Amino acid sequence: MRPVVTSFLTGNWPHLPGTGSKDLGSRYATVLAATLARFAPQADFVLWTDRTADELPGIDCRPIPALPGWFGSIYQFAPEAFPEGTRILSMDLDTAVIGDLTPFLEVPLDKLVGIGDTGNAVRGQLCNGIMSWEAGPRYWPIWNNFKHNVGRPPPFDSPVGRITTDEAWLRWHVKSAWVSWAKLLPRMSRSYKNEVLRGNKTVDDGARIIYFHGNPRPHTVAESWNPHRT
Repeated sequence: MRPVVTSFLTGNWPHLPGTGSKDLGSRYATVLAATLARFAPQADFVLWTDRTADELPGIDCRPIPALPGWFGSIYQFAPEAFPEGTRILSMDLDTAVIGDLTPFLEVPLDKLVGIGDTGNAVRGQLCNGIMSWEAGPRYWPIWNNFKHNVGRPPPFDSPVGRITTDEAWLRWHVKSAWVSWAKLLPRMSRSYKNEVLRGNKTVDDGARIIYFHGNPRPHTVAESWNPHRT
């Protein structure tokens, strides 16, 4: 069974005034698909989206339930999303893939793998900008316990109170059963904002993924390694 790299795109994300942001989201998807074809040819790319295949030619576009903003990420855990046993590598669209992703497609999946630190208030907590897991009943409750919220706006009720982010929902379900990319694949993924821009770390030959999680957005970063640059 081939592994799957997946992402999602809905609405007019990334909501940048004066940029024609719906087209910008489609552009991010097109760039990500092209870089995955180069650096992860052994995997299929699936985009969960409200766009049509005609709007994004060459991309496997699949419909997603009506979910607000980033909560679309939760649908990736639905029983019907992927066949049981599929290796999934999920990443946000504002991600720069700059090297061979084979190591990311071969890590052990006895635990969910995610970003362990994007800095500031989320230090040491699971962040979902890049995740990997094996599709199956272990993770189906993440969606099954949430799906009654389809069509509603946040905040949503949860056993830990009202939540406004998909990461809060994910953390409650996964608890401590996860491991960070930094532990499994040191230096292969980096935060542009907190490690490169603020931390003065270089994007060296060992880096495979640079993730942006907010501002600056990838299309504004004019670095030679960045496939999103304008």
